[in-house]
Amino acid sequence: MSKSCGGACGGDATSAADTDIQASSEAPGRWVSVYAVPKMDCPSEERMIRLALNGFEEIRALSFDLS
Repeated sequence: MSKSCGGACGGDATSAADTDIQASSEAPGRWVSVYAVPKMDCPSEERMIRLALNGFEEIRALSFDLS
């Protein structure tokens, strides 16, 4: 459990490696945005972002590095 979660991280969140869709090279000319969120190391935070962005058709894949 991460100290930055204050103990709120749950064991029910799936890891990024289990749920990420690999970026496809089949879509030339598409935009790729990269965002850095310092000190984000909690699977619960990742899950909150995934849930918030879930309804956007434009988003093809999300990738998180929680290390």
